[in-house]
Amino acid sequence: MATILFACFIAEHNLPFTTADNLVDLMKRMFPDSAIAQSLSMKRTKCTDVIKTMGRTVTNSLAKKLRTSKFSVIMDESTDVSTFKSCAVIVRFYDSSVQKITPAMLDLVNLYDSDNNAQGSTGQNLYSLLINTLTKYDIPLSNFIGFAADGASNIMGEHNSLCSRLKHLLPGLTVFKCICHSIHLCSSEAAKTLPRHCEDLLRSIYTFFAHSSKRQYDFKLSQEFCNTKPHKILHPSQTRWLSLHEAVKRVLEQWQPLTLYFSRIEGRERLTVVHQIVERMRDPAVFLYFTFLDHILPKFNDFNLLFQRNSPTFHLLFDKITKLYRLILGTFCQPHILQKQSLMTIDPCNESNHVPLNQLYLGAELHTLFQKESLKNPEMLLDVQNRCRTFCVSVCIAIRKRFDLDNPLWKMVSFLSINKSLDYQSRIAMPFLQDLVKLVPRIGVDVENNQKLDDEWRSLDFIQIPEDLKHETNIETFYKGLGNLKDEEGNLILSALSNFALHILSLPTSNADAERVFSKVNLIKTKIRNSLQLPSIIALIAVSEEVKRYV
Repeated sequence: MATILFACFIAEHNLPFTTADNLVDLMKRMFPDSAIAQSLSMKRTKCTDVIKTMGRTVTNSLAKKLRTSKFSVIMDESTDVSTFKSCAVIVRFYDSSVQKITPAMLDLVNLYDSDNNAQGSTGQNLYSLLINTLTKYDIPLSNFIGFAADGASNIMGEHNSLCSRLKHLLPGLTVFKCICHSIHLCSSEAAKTLPRHCEDLLRSIYTFFAHSSKRQYDFKLSQEFCNTKPHKILHPSQTRWLSLHEAVKRVLEQWQPLTLYFSRIEGRERLTVVHQIVERMRDPAVFLYFTFLDHILPKFNDFNLLFQRNSPTFHLLFDKITKLYRLILGTFCQPHILQKQSLMTIDPCNESNHVPLNQLYLGAELHTLFQKESLKNPEMLLDVQNRCRTFCVSVCIAIRKRFDLDNPLWKMVSFLSINKSLDYQSRIAMPFLQDLVKLVPRIGVDVENNQKLDDEWRSLDFIQIPEDLKHETNIETFYKGLGNLKDEEGNLILSALSNFALHILSLPTSNADAERVFSKVNLIKTKIRNSLQLPSIIALIAVSEEVKRYV
């Protein structure tokens, strides 16, 4: 209780607590009438012990909830500033105390710590790490219903991986390869079909300015001359999900001042990299490729951002991935093929399904550029159109490879969305939930509750649902609201449906929650504080998460 009060106070006043002085100041402000609190003093050792104790309290409270709640696990690995390679164990569950689907860090383990018998990131060691963590906190494996991680072979491989061992130990476990990583890999693989010098140009321009304030100042003069916003050139990271489009967009925005700047200094600096940049920026095909990427990459980024949200997204997965696939397929596939055939029967590699090159839809901006007299080089345009089509075909092939577009679980869960669950015609397509229950056996719906679940699902046709719930956009709030509906005698009428839906929606579709934890680690453990030990980091993150629950 004291830890919760402390967390509430920090949240209410938006206060820091990561140093001894801050912690002492917090205690004095919490208890202004206490002589003991006002005389309190604390140095680094005592502060560390206090924070660790608070962290253990929060983690033990979390473990207590997991002993009686169904939960999923998200795992990921990362290396911090001091080269410690750690593995985060994140749990995601419906927390009845706050009536919200909650992600929380259960543990953060050094993968090369002999004290924890962790000797690297092999499938066997990660499996032992996870099981030992759950055992340490006395969390029953019967409550373990879902698992998500990236697609690395040591985690998701068919044989001798963490996932293969979990499936053997826990039959019926729902497993997700991170949706965000998967769609990122689809676009990255397709980008290889475009000329290599396009991406090289992005990196060369960024590197040229990155470490020189003089060059940045000179470039700013070119920006002012061209009346362009004084934005910096961005770095196209190879590992971050959303960086490539932002880098392309920025170079397109700054194309005129960049061309002016590098043309002006080419003869003066006599650098090979400057000559290469000028040569590539004078190639109209490069500008066309950048314009195409500026059109196509936001489709992937929007999809990615959606599935990085904290709120439930499982119910959106089937509709969103099929929509994205159809959108990309529609850039090069004949319309009557899309209308008459199901998506999975259309072969993106079959050229008889393709429209002629001059009928490709590559974005409104690129269509306008194709009409310009200065760019009417038939050979160049055909090559650009052909490569852009190859990019789209490669994306479709990658999506079919990495996503099961006919996944029955994804299809059925999509019917739990607010619009479909309240739509009579949609419920005709799925008149009962028994088939869905069979696909998630670890949620543990028994025979009696299975019938009750079906009865409640079918009763949505004639139950008077309040107007505010019908217009609700947050799916958690919607199903919580359904669970609170009562009949004339005060009995809950949709409690089984509400509980089942919230458990389904708590299943993770990406490991974005683990990425957020590692972002916190990097904020806490900096170059200045590189000696900070893992127990202290775990405690700080645990308390910060507790604080967020009361914001």
